[in-house]
Amino acid sequence: MSPFSRYLVDLRRRLGVRQGELAEILHFDQSYLSALETGQKGPPTPEFVERLAKALELPEEEQRVLFAAAEASGVKQRIEVLVN
Repeated sequence: MSPFSRYLVDLRRRLGVRQGELAEILHFDQSYLSALETGQKGPPTPEFVERLAKALELPEEEQRVLFAAAEASGVKQRIEVLVN
């Protein structure tokens, strides 16, 4: 699971929001949220993260953590290959 996936699951559970309810609020398919939570999709777009933060009425600090988790999930490692 990505940092965003873990955070989204934790956040949703702490707030007592079911996945289907959140999907309806955000106007996204529940299957998309499920894929985000299991790490099959991601990272989400900044627009999605912003919409999520607004829909859940997250305080500023929680929003920073949410955006940081999304950003951390988008980090890809680059491996350089040396050819002789």
